Amino acid sequence: MFGYMPYFGFQLGLAYGHEGFMMVENEETGYISTIHGATECVYDVAEIQTLAQFHYDIGHVKLMVNVGPHAGWRLNIERSGGYVDDDIVHTFLDTDRRFEFGAKAGAGIALVFVPVELHLNAKVRYSWANLTDPDYLSPYYYSFAYPLDVMVTAGLHFHISRKTGKTKAMLRKEARNIVFGEE
Repeated sequence: MFGYMPYFGFQLGLAYGHEGFMMVENEETGYISTIHGATECVYDVAEIQTLAQFHYDIGHVKLMVNVGPHAGWRLNIERSGGYVDDDIVHTFLDTDRRFEFGAKAGAGIALVFVPVELHLNAKVRYSWANLTDPDYLSPYYYSFAYPLDVMVTAGLHFHISRKTGKTKAMLRKEARNIVFGEE
């Protein structure tokens, strides 16, 4: 797409990370809620993402904004807290949801030193998949928990081929030729 839209592209990726929750004490009552007896829970998650990326190049600096969907699978679980049954500390229950999906959006900056780029990104990931079945406690009182994560990442990207497409100067020259008929 860089031949026609030089500042737009797609980013496909695989990621491995952690997500979870920690219950906090209710200031009025002093009560701490639990899910299956756990006041804290950590999941290992593998995911795939497809992001539309817009970037603007200024010399050896690239400014980026990206947005798109993600889907993942919760691989492992670790529950903790004073009320967790030892049998379920590392076990997914029938009421736990392992598949997750949602949206990601972020912004970043890259330093470009051909053939490598050093990227620094900040992203927000919101999952549209609840952590558990909403009615796991009661068919009358539903409980929802949707993960919302903020991530800061750094990465080293390698150019595997020459950059193709038109530069800003080439696009200006082409526009001038179209308008004024110059060559």
